[in-house]
Amino acid sequence: MLSHSIKNFLTPEEVQWFIWYWDQRPVEVDDGGRFHSMAYYDQPFFANIRKKLDSKVPDDEYIKIVQISRDYLPGGVHSDGYIGEDSPEIGKLATSYLVPLVVSEPCYTLTFNNYSEKAVSLNEYAKLMYGIINYDEVGKEYFNLSAEPFDKDVHEKHLTHMDIKYLSGLKCDRANLWEVGSAITWPRAQLHCSANFSKEATRIMMLILTCKR
Repeated sequence: MLSHSIKNFLTPEEVQWFIWYWDQRPVEVDDGGRFHSMAYYDQPFFANIRKKLDSKVPDDEYIKIVQISRDYLPGGVHSDGYIGEDSPEIGKLATSYLVPLVVSEPCYTLTFNNYSEKAVSLNEYAKLMYGIINYDEVGKEYFNLSAEPFDKDVHEKHLTHMDIKYLSGLKCDRANLWEVGSAITWPRAQLHCSANFSKEATRIMMLILTCKR
């Protein structure tokens, strides 16, 4: 299964609830490219919405993480894999669900035809000195990437925040348009990244990561 979209994953009322939840921000972390807040399942007020989220994912998956964030810089190429050599998620990765809650201009998330079950990032390799701080940093050798030039049209349209030479060997699977309330999904091991966006953009989204039962 490659990336695709699930229309109306959240109802308008559910979108507004998560926007309200974001405004409460019980914990906020700035990782250098975005602010994010984890959803706390043990809070009584989250119980009902958690049941609704559980009902939206396939029966053979369970929700591992719910995170809400606001980006202020476009990110680098990474996977949503497991963290740590003894992670209980090894062999159980399922799906990433990105659900835009607020978006003020056309925005995209790009997925690539490369995979890593382990959570890795190409940020340092691509000279992006911000972003994900708890993923292993790897280079093109990790994926045995060729020297084949990256698609110039895709780069010029979406990835101008990265030097095209650091994208050699990668192939874009799909440029996924953000739509409020609809979910962009991909296998957690699939490489992906944010497309470039303007400094004036407002982008608030929810990320759901699931594992196989």
